[in-house]
Amino acid sequence: ESYTMADADDGWPAEVPEKRIGKVFDATKFLLDLVSGGAVAAMAKTAAVPISGNLASVVRYAPTLGLNIAFKEQYRNHYAQYREKNESFWKFLKGNLSMGAMAGGTTLLIVHPIENVLPRAKERNPRLRADRVRLVDIISKGYKGFFGALPSAVFYNGFYFGLYDSLKVVVTSGDQKLDFFSAWALALV
Repeated sequence: ESYTMADADDGWPAEVPEKRIGKVFDATKFLLDLVSGGAVAAMAKTAAVPISGNLASVVRYAPTLGLNIAFKEQYRNHYAQYREKNESFWKFLKGNLSMGAMAGGTTLLIVHPIENVLPRAKERNPRLRADRVRLVDIISKGYKGFFGALPSAVFYNGFYFGLYDSLKVVVTSGDQKLDFFSAWALALV
């Protein structure tokens, strides 16, 4: 249970309404978002560039987009007050931009060291085994260039996911949901 002193009359904490409290972490939803986001990314990359050599691009891009979507949805569940446009469109937009930016930064924490360290380590020693590599060495080399890539990931994901989630609410009314082609067109815009 979560309480706040702001609503208390007599100094005792008053209960926060249930709609303002989000789930901390939903592992099942996270995995579902990760797999579905990765599958969509793989289909999109394959449809956009159906030539040889595309497999490497799919293998790199699918987990990244899957993680972006999964983290964004987890942040949306945690910050439930930004899920619907209640008070002001600008607060709603700011919340969506923030959740997209946090998802981009969180994804980069995971993806950046994997993309930078493992290929280089395998080039140096093709038969690289886990017991030969020190974890500290991998972590320190993996985050080289991380802070240079962070602003790009934060701004890109913040604007892409934030604007998409905000505009999705603007173009629909009530409980109406976008069909596939409308959502796709909105994402393109």
